Amino acid sequence: MSGRGARGQALIMVALLSAILVGIVGLSIDGGEAAGEQALVQASADGAALAGAYDAGAGTTQATATTLASLTVQSNGVAAGSLTMSYLNSSGGTVAGPGTAGVAIVQATVAQTRRTFFLSALGLPTFTATATGRASVGSATAPCAVCVLPGSGVTYHQKQNSVVTITGAPLVINSTSAGNLTMDKKAKLTAPSILLGSLSQSVSPTASVSPSPVVGTVADPLASVAYPVVSGAQPNFSNGSGTASVTPGIYQNITITGGTVTMSGVYVVTGQLNVSAGTLNATGALIYLACSAYPTVCPASTPGGVITTTGGSVSLAAQTTGAYAGLAVFADRNNNGASSFSSTVLQVTGTYYSAGAGVSFNNNSSTQKLASEVVVASFVVSPSTTVSVAYSASQNATVQRVALAP
Repeated sequence: MSGRGARGQALIMVALLSAILVGIVGLSIDGGEAAGEQALVQASADGAALAGAYDAGAGTTQATATTLASLTVQSNGVAAGSLTMSYLNSSGGTVAGPGTAGVAIVQATVAQTRRTFFLSALGLPTFTATATGRASVGSATAPCAVCVLPGSGVTYHQKQNSVVTITGAPLVINSTSAGNLTMDKKAKLTAPSILLGSLSQSVSPTASVSPSPVVGTVADPLASVAYPVVSGAQPNFSNGSGTASVTPGIYQNITITGGTVTMSGVYVVTGQLNVSAGTLNATGALIYLACSAYPTVCPASTPGGVITTTGGSVSLAAQTTGAYAGLAVFADRNNNGASSFSSTVLQVTGTYYSAGAGVSFNNNSSTQKLASEVVVASFVVSPSTTVSVAYSASQNATVQRVALAP
């Protein structure tokens, strides 16, 4: 064989070996990229399905749930256009929008195309990673219409001639201390069932408690709900006459001494929301009771924002959609500032959640009405005051239970 022929064969071998080497390197590098991309796409699909299922369980529209799912994949660096969402019933059929009623499974499919590095030299310029995530939609109704959480102390107290009627779910008092449920003379309590941390109640012989309490406790049903984040300064707002609307935002104090005030949106109060006369109509509103350093969480056992009323008319109605649907009042869990409703025509529609602080009621002229789940550190009813707590799942915050589905 001539030297020229040997060189030619050598060049052919080098070319072949170079192609093989490129293929090996390409498979190693681009294959590793593909495996990493596949893992990212699967995590994004699972996250999108869970996010969509959470929103669907809250009763939002499919469009709103899809928006939340899209934000989830984008937070992973995946393009929003790579996501396809499906809303399915328990039989696997598609649920027609725009609402989410009847949705049992939320399915998210992510298909992300990436360029290759070395394999493009072999005619493979791109690869597509595809993954599907499925999450089941579920919800839990309230374990109690009135949940009094601390494990010790006299945490529920009805004073002389007071009347409390609870419907829709039980009264649960976690305290094991003597007098955990205290009923003064001629006080009356009625509920579907009454559970106490221990049977250590103190009930006047002339008081009425129905049915008889049994032993039982409850965990904080809304412990997983995240605090709202709102930006802005902390001005004061006051109104003494006429009609005014409060812009959503952060406030130190909101004071109403007359006139009519409307609120709609999310309001952070670090000082006091006080009504002494006039009318407050908060419809589609969340009132969040924080501390002065908000958005920093309150230090443990620190007084923060409170609601106090000494007259007038107050109507609080929660938002019906979104992350805080069904929550009318939400206090930082470390905020131990007690709120009080006195001499006020009161109507609350939505959950009253103040796990670290108490609430008291005082009005001998009309029934103070809460279509609520009330989660508090103490519940006190003044003499000759009537309070109605009528829990309905459709009007209150829902604890969503979502899980990846096969």
